[in-house]
Amino acid sequence: MLEAAARLIADRGVSQVSLPMIYREAGVTKGAGQHAFAVKEDLLHAIVWEGFSMDAAQLGTPRLQAIADAAIVLSWLTVFSPVVRAAARIATEQDYPETFGALWRLYVPVVTDILAEAQREGELLEYLGDANRGQLEEVAWHLVMTFTGWDRKCRLTVDEMPARIASMNRLAYRGVATPEAYEQMNFDVQRGLSLIAESEWARGYITDVDQARADSALGETPA
Repeated sequence: MLEAAARLIADRGVSQVSLPMIYREAGVTKGAGQHAFAVKEDLLHAIVWEGFSMDAAQLGTPRLQAIADAAIVLSWLTVFSPVVRAAARIATEQDYPETFGALWRLYVPVVTDILAEAQREGELLEYLGDANRGQLEEVAWHLVMTFTGWDRKCRLTVDEMPARIASMNRLAYRGVATPEAYEQMNFDVQRGLSLIAESEWARGYITDVDQARADSALGETPA
């Protein structure tokens, strides 16, 4: 039922989708549907938690690269996964305060932590070399909200998202990374699909990564 709800919400938006519509899309009875999710807000919460992850921020990857990787992976999943697209719509829907802002509430603390690790590793420019947590959090907010802005802009042209985020990464990290750290970073838009192929979690959203690569080359976006 989660996938059925996500398909509808990704296509129509949160306010235009009702529980009866979701039950019909999922092919379940009202009783079975209410047993799984008693109210719409419970279902929205489940989609948000399913759709957002920092899976790409692996240990052993340079810290700034890990943040950039997480963004490019999420951008590709936005193209190919209704659950991820629905999660982004839910997280920016102000009529549902429990889930509104979930994207930045989840990601800003995690990105701040990774920036602190990058600071310790000497990856940050001198002006951030002795920044306190509050100052690093400002950088995290900038990265997360720039991603959020591109997500909203690309709602009707979702296939643009990976290229936009790759460009965002290239520009954003010039103001964060030392020249040496920046030179080592990989901003290739196709890197996201390679990371997905290596991630058991991400492959759950794209079952055929090779087909996804072919579709992206042709400019096609699966429903």
